[in-house]
Amino acid sequence: MEGPRSPTENEFDLVMDFLDSRLRPQTEWSIAQEYPTALTKTNLHNMRIITDESRILSHAVLKPLIVKTPHVVLKVGAIGSVVTDESARGQGLSTKILASCLEEAQKQECDIAVLWTDLHDFYRRLGFELAGFEQSYLIDKPLAASGPALTCKATNQVDPAAIHRLMQKRSVGAHRTPEDVKRFLQIPNSKLYTAWAADGRLEAFAVEGKGADLRDYLHEWSGSVSGLLHLFNFILQSKGTAFTLITPRHSQALNSALEERGAFRHEGYLGMIKIINKPALIEKVSRAFAALGDTLPPITALDDSSLTRFLFGPNDDLLAPHFASHPRCQDILPLRFWLWGWDSI
Repeated sequence: MEGPRSPTENEFDLVMDFLDSRLRPQTEWSIAQEYPTALTKTNLHNMRIITDESRILSHAVLKPLIVKTPHVVLKVGAIGSVVTDESARGQGLSTKILASCLEEAQKQECDIAVLWTDLHDFYRRLGFELAGFEQSYLIDKPLAASGPALTCKATNQVDPAAIHRLMQKRSVGAHRTPEDVKRFLQIPNSKLYTAWAADGRLEAFAVEGKGADLRDYLHEWSGSVSGLLHLFNFILQSKGTAFTLITPRHSQALNSALEERGAFRHEGYLGMIKIINKPALIEKVSRAFAALGDTLPPITALDDSSLTRFLFGPNDDLLAPHFASHPRCQDILPLRFWLWGWDSI
């Protein structure tokens, strides 16, 4: 048995065949098409496999992301496509391969690692904790929308630069390039909806689906509140069925507009987060407090799990004792941290 190690370029197709057969056996496309910036030959150095001669037994991939927030810039190691062949389970291979991904994330000076999973107890043993905020709204009826009429379309044939320009207006999100957006728009089973002003300007966009995942979920969107409300009505009419919109907690204007119109809200977690570089992360948050004329509350008594929830939420009770002595605490914490659907791997 060999590994964990990075695949060679000659092994790339073999790795994709392994992932397709274990994770996407019923699809007409390769999983590499769903994750075009993670499962690619340019990211081989961040992929990990364990092999037995020429046979792949286990796999995981790391995708480093630079994420801006209003107060800090974070380097995030997103981890995904974790799978071990049924014949090799129970030998600790997934633990070994994840440990290798985390080691690589530390070498690349990631502040935190993030993954999405239902196996919470397993990943807690590796230091991950459910944290962050995710809100979802059920859109099952037309929403009152004001403002000028917009022309809405359902087509992926849109200039990626126009999508990228709207993304740049977000207060929180991973760094992307127009080329990244171009590749994302080619993901199978993904539909782009757009709303255009009379002057030809893109007012809003929303993306539904991502390969085998997020069907009937809008997981990427941007634009003005009025433009988005018009667009959601168009999507509802086009689909002829309800859909779910995923939003960050800090998108207060849109969230308030949806709640005022009676949309049902569900509160959830962003994902499972593990602090990789505690000193660097605490230093970044400390500088954010200093920039607002305050100091970071004492956190030395917090274990890593509590510290993760303290910095990213949702355990607001941890913050309450610090509000009085640190007046800017609730301006900064929990951090307005978010990863959009195209960032998930």
